[in-house]
Amino acid sequence: MMETNGDNQGVLHSLLDRPYIRMLRITAYVYRVIRRIRDNQPLSTEEIKNAEKYWIKYAQRGLNPNDEQNILKNDDDIYLISGRIRGYNPILIPRIHPFAKALVLNAHRKTLHGGVGVTMGEIRKRFWIHQLRTLAKSVVHKCETCKRYRVKSLAPPRTGLMPAFRTEFTAPFTIVGVDFAGPLLY
Repeated sequence: MMETNGDNQGVLHSLLDRPYIRMLRITAYVYRVIRRIRDNQPLSTEEIKNAEKYWIKYAQRGLNPNDEQNILKNDDDIYLISGRIRGYNPILIPRIHPFAKALVLNAHRKTLHGGVGVTMGEIRKRFWIHQLRTLAKSVVHKCETCKRYRVKSLAPPRTGLMPAFRTEFTAPFTIVGVDFAGPLLY
């Protein structure tokens, strides 16, 4: 119902440019309006999770599960990756979808602008994105806050050359001055 639009993109596709949490909250409110629930209560965790499921399914629409043999489908029709680690089946997100970038940007902010490795660790707790390191590097490199702290300070200016009369070789005590008058008192 929310998936049809003239240019074959979802009605909510424009929300992918917004911060991840805001995107989920707006989606949850839209679902409330669709279900005709007039509730002035704050959003529940269940509504936020349903909004996140919508975006995961939206991102996975173009996936072809026949390409890889280790893709499973759970009860919610969400594709998971099965690997050698038992009990760890992360959700598969295609790298080229804007939702993947929104996830990485949210993880980067959630880790308080941590580096690439910290951002990847936060993502890999729940999701699997192919070539995640490349995507995380691009997000961290484009982050304005990180740019501000990544700037290197300017090097101090180079010192000038010594005057020629100081560098010429002369015998010691060739030029000596003595103060015969003593200190000047005014």
